[in-house]
Amino acid sequence: MINDGRGFFTDETAQRLPEDRDNSFDGDFVDIDEDGDPDIITANLDDISGRRFNAPYRVYVNNGQGAFEESTKGVFPDGVTGNGLDIEAADFSGDGRIDLYLASRGGPDRLLFTRPSHADD
Repeated sequence: MINDGRGFFTDETAQRLPEDRDNSFDGDFVDIDEDGDPDIITANLDDISGRRFNAPYRVYVNNGQGAFEESTKGVFPDGVTGNGLDIEAADFSGDGRIDLYLASRGGPDRLLFTRPSHADD
């Protein structure tokens, strides 16, 4: 919902977010690409009972104009799936970069550390 500056909101979902069919349980705004604007990470449910855990976690990168494109494969390694309940973003490793904790019901939780870019090597 986009605010017009006077407290009225317009639904611009179709223009700003790619369509998906995930059952999202949690979404967090995190500047995952470190460019100064908020990106979106979603935790998605495969099965509320916790018996299956194959739903993808997704990353949507902000283009700086408030429109997002799906960029999961460029951010997460292969196989990052679960029955997503929560995402926590913090500097867990103490290196000054955002890391991610992905909580999953019935499957493994994951702790993903940000890799330094080649410019930092």
